[in-house]
Amino acid sequence: INELPILWNSGGQQYNPDLIIIENDRTHWVVEVKMDKEMNSDEVQGKRDAAQRWANHVSADEAVGTAWRYLLVSESDIITAKGSWAALRSLGA
Repeated sequence: INELPILWNSGGQQYNPDLIIIENDRTHWVVEVKMDKEMNSDEVQGKRDAAQRWANHVSADEAVGTAWRYLLVSESDIITAKGSWAALRSLGA
């Protein structure tokens, strides 16, 4: 909590992604996992949009020097990936 808060609405609310994955090429992934039934909710979509903007902004900052990406996955994606990060990454929205 509060290690990577992302502002996601005009009311100043922040959320913290579920996890960060760092690949061997140093690409950093902000990953959010949601229940299947929540995937299309306005809240989840708003958080997704905010996190994608954040990742694009941070990646574009030359001072950061690290590529950041965002991945939203469902519980079905987790099951389908069967423990494979490469498979999960390809399934994510």
